[in-house]
Amino acid sequence: MTTTTEGRAQPIELADDASAIKYRYEQGWADGLPVIPPSVDHVEAMLAASGENPEAILASHPTTGRQCSAHSAAVDVDFMVTAVGD
Repeated sequence: MTTTTEGRAQPIELADDASAIKYRYEQGWADGLPVIPPSVDHVEAMLAASGENPEAILASHPTTGRQCSAHSAAVDVDFMVTAVGD
């Protein structure tokens, strides 16, 4: 079973990789490049290796006020590393 996360919400259970990929496109989280959902295990390992509190704010966008937490960054890094083949 594949899981993906929505913000800092609990993982969303989806039937398979195809469903997870379709969900990311439906949410507008894809720009046409290949989409591979991050795994919970990889995200947790990245957070452990970084030593950062998952809720720590790493960056803020000055215009929108949106913030990037360590957890969000770990999710994005897992996606990118998986997409190019770790």
